[in-house]
Amino acid sequence: MNGQELVDAGTHRLCGCGRMLIRVDRSSCRDCALRQPPPAPPVPARRRRTSATGPRVGDAKVDPSKLGVFADAPGSVVRFAVAGKPVPQGSLRAVAAGVIKRESGPELVAWRTAIHRAMLSAVGLGGIGADCPLRVHAVFTVPMTVPKNGGVVGSHTVSTAPDSSSSPRVAPSTAPDLDKLIRAAGDAITPRKRWRLFADDSRIVEWSSAKTYPRPEHVHPWALSAPGVVLQVSPLDVAAVFPSTTLSDPGPCPAEIADILPAALRAA
Repeated sequence: MNGQELVDAGTHRLCGCGRMLIRVDRSSCRDCALRQPPPAPPVPARRRRTSATGPRVGDAKVDPSKLGVFADAPGSVVRFAVAGKPVPQGSLRAVAAGVIKRESGPELVAWRTAIHRAMLSAVGLGGIGADCPLRVHAVFTVPMTVPKNGGVVGSHTVSTAPDSSSSPRVAPSTAPDLDKLIRAAGDAITPRKRWRLFADDSRIVEWSSAKTYPRPEHVHPWALSAPGVVLQVSPLDVAAVFPSTTLSDPGPCPAEIADILPAALRAA
């Protein structure tokens, strides 16, 4: 049989290249098959574990065996305060060939040491650091540095009552940068060669913070009467409250914060 007869019989057809006659059950001739890239292996579909009511994702709590010192803390929350001027932790910089220093130097070391000691006083010695998801709340009370004429900070706010004789409340919207204050405090509670409150910085999944001037010019309820910091650390399944920063009257210091203030701040 010639080619036309095979096509008429329905057993063969012309390849897409137009040069070869192939069986109808083949996709291409041998020459075309050699020129085509091999087919990609099939990607298996991702199987999702489901139940009759939908995906199997439910509420959870922190494994009690991972709480460490938080298991014995009141309400599973560790709170402590430190008196002193908050010191920011800046970037590393080269001061000479092969010599790297961090901004703030000895002041930063002393500030971080003060935070670490206050933490140890709050949780005691010999405890086990936590190994679970955590939230950290911090409020830094920085020195009141607004000049008499208001300066840059004073130009940021105006009184809501134009006829009032009182000055408008101001926030520390200048240096030190809040992120650098956080960096110093974070490294103080998880130092490399000393006891750590929790296993690793990566355990922190929420970090809320604020900076404020001392009372009565403060913009946060956790503000101190003198420079310092208040830190609150809790497992993620604990509903620890962190108030908002405001240019209105923040109100009195909460009792749970007032109870942990050091003597230096109580007397101030």
